[in-house]
Amino acid sequence: MNIMDGFLTSHLERTFYKHESDLIREYLGAPDDIIDCPTEAQRVLFGPTRRRVPKMMDLTNPILMGPVQNQEHYMNGIVARRNNFAEPILDFLEAAYKDFAELTGRHYGLVSKYKTEDSDTVFVSLGSAAENIEAAVDYLRETRGVKVGSLHVNVIRPFPRQRSSKPSRARRTSSSSSAPMKLSPATTRSAATSAPLSPRPFNMRATPPLKACPPSP
Repeated sequence: MNIMDGFLTSHLERTFYKHESDLIREYLGAPDDIIDCPTEAQRVLFGPTRRRVPKMMDLTNPILMGPVQNQEHYMNGIVARRNNFAEPILDFLEAAYKDFAELTGRHYGLVSKYKTEDSDTVFVSLGSAAENIEAAVDYLRETRGVKVGSLHVNVIRPFPRQRSSKPSRARRTSSSSSAPMKLSPATTRSAATSAPLSPRPFNMRATPPLKACPPSP
């Protein structure tokens, strides 16, 4: 199942563990720190080094940002951004998770798994829904003896395909998100084989015709 809850994903409660301000500053660094550009695309754009947080409005180095584009030029930019800027992000995120764990002892990753080793059903979720689903997993296991687990996707774009498509013995999957989720082929197949759906043809004749609005007086 692919469950799109929309409003609930953004309004559920989730536990927040606040750290000291000094620790956060140590982890993030200062916006005006000068760092080495980590990719060739960034070196072409900024040079060998850049500010940790690049300036979008810089009178000494003016740039064109967000111009109006036709469809074909817009899509060329989307593809170039994905190949040159988006794809390396996953490795940077994993390095950031590692640094955060060394500072705080709290370990995160691109995908968080909860009791999926022996699960027959795995809930795939995003955002604040994950913590509530983990509580539901404990409840179902304790009260009904159901083997369920939770797969929390922490990064949606670019989607961590290799991290989330590892072999699993789960026969059913259910995803909950505020936007359509791109599941791996293995996950899609497992969901499709567990609950086959018979296609229902769309009946054009059953659709009522549109009525024209009356002219304004």
